[in-house]
Amino acid sequence: MKYFSTLQRIQSELEEIVFLEVKKNHLKAGPGSKEIRNFLANLDIEAPDEVIEFYGEVHSFSIEWRAMKNSMAKYLKNEELIAGRINILGLEQSLFGINKVKGWKDVIWYEDMESDDLELCQSIHPFDFYFPDQGEMACFQILKNEINEKIFLYGDESSLCSMNMGIREYLDLLLQTKGMLFWQQSLIFGGEKKKQLEYYMPLLNR
Repeated sequence: MKYFSTLQRIQSELEEIVFLEVKKNHLKAGPGSKEIRNFLANLDIEAPDEVIEFYGEVHSFSIEWRAMKNSMAKYLKNEELIAGRINILGLEQSLFGINKVKGWKDVIWYEDMESDDLELCQSIHPFDFYFPDQGEMACFQILKNEINEKIFLYGDESSLCSMNMGIREYLDLLLQTKGMLFWQQSLIFGGEKKKQLEYYMPLLNR
């Protein structure tokens, strides 16, 4: 249960940090790899073993936290909001979106898009939809009924960009960063977000 136990560890470590307020804490076990293989086979979708094993162990996971200003006053810089969110969707929701008819229409893709943009956006399926209000997500790309083994980053502020890692590596980084908002962007693009992450990460891993 390597994936499920990693997410359990994230839960417990966040709950133990006294200066954080944790909410929307939900972890649901998966049905087993055999069920996932059959589910994907019925859809004629091929997937890497890592994807099948993950969803065999984990159905979905969501947790949100924020730093309480009074408790972290001596650490906070410029009164900034320090918060995190992990929102790993169930495989069925990732594939079909809001429902099987509408899918991710008006969330990830729109009818008035140029054809190339539409084709690209319809290939995107959220894995960790951590900031839906801004369309920011770590996602899968499915081309010709095959799930790419790499996790991608996609959002309103950036085009589709490979994170050059699979689920296992992504979860390892979730454990280190505790899902602090925009850790994904800081990893790829650097800049101020990376400086902020590097400053606060030691406080989240005491």
